[in-house]
Amino acid sequence: MKELSSKARIPEIAANALQGFLDRAGAVLYSSHETIQPGSIYLMGLNPGGYGGPSLRERIAGLLASESNAYMDEAWENESGSYEPGEAPLQRRVKWLLNNLGVNPRDVLSSNLIFVQSRDSTGVSFDLAKQCWPVHEALLSIVK
Repeated sequence: MKELSSKARIPEIAANALQGFLDRAGAVLYSSHETIQPGSIYLMGLNPGGYGGPSLRERIAGLLASESNAYMDEAWENESGSYEPGEAPLQRRVKWLLNNLGVNPRDVLSSNLIFVQSRDSTGVSFDLAKQCWPVHEALLSIVK
């Protein structure tokens, strides 16, 4: 696969691709910016869950500085508050899967097909995936 971009261009590509959605809550990466490098796995979920949180504009602005991993470090909400960091059911399943594949979850580039946040899959349109795809192409050209 021909490299379409460098890591430094990812925020620009994301901002251009996501025009009209930049003020909505969401996330481009679920992993540290340090995972934007050649690797054997590109983990992709459907879309960020929950409600509230930083806008895509804010996330993109901090993309190349963020060292957190949503599956390991974030305290995700539940009906009675929030789970301890990394202990929500999906976080635990993702960690289990990656550990059983013999990789450290912190070393895997992780994202979602659709970057816009919603409570569940009914809150997003797959047309949004087309908006996000140029960013995935750029990331995949680096990860290979």
